[in-house]
Amino acid sequence: IRALRKNTKEEESMSGADNKALALEYMRLLEAGGFDRAFAMFTADAQVTVMGRTSAIAEFAQVVRDFRGMVVGAMMLKVTGTVAEGDKVAVEVTGGADMIKGVRYDNEYHFLFQFRDGKIAHLDGLNLSRAWCWRIIGDGLAEADPVRTRDGEAIAQKLNLALWHIGGDYM
Repeated sequence: IRALRKNTKEEESMSGADNKALALEYMRLLEAGGFDRAFAMFTADAQVTVMGRTSAIAEFAQVVRDFRGMVVGAMMLKVTGTVAEGDKVAVEVTGGADMIKGVRYDNEYHFLFQFRDGKIAHLDGLNLSRAWCWRIIGDGLAEADPVRTRDGEAIAQKLNLALWHIGGDYM
């Protein structure tokens, strides 16, 4: 990764491929439990949006560490797809872990990274995944089911939370 950062001038114009490599390195570090190195990849003013809530990187880092404390053994994060364009990288991930309480945690994620000067400036996660889950639930309901209307409203809400900044600048 250091090879990707040659000098300040080049950092400002890193390619989609360079940013994709950084996003994949971040995911690898999270899976390996290398939290200090993973969270050092963020800008000082970075923000993370998860489930419609935006917070500073320090707060998000603590949540991740707290979650990892509830896991027994390894946490698996398998990247299943990536798309990179300029300063944005979309990453699809399948994750899983055994929890202290004896249950299995399995999830599918969609993360959208935005990079600035070779660092993560914004990370958006889960809203698109939640909208997709609501859509799947709705597909299983009868047309006349009153829950279907609420389901459609939930999809719209999650998509609005996730999409409002994808076309523009996060910052």
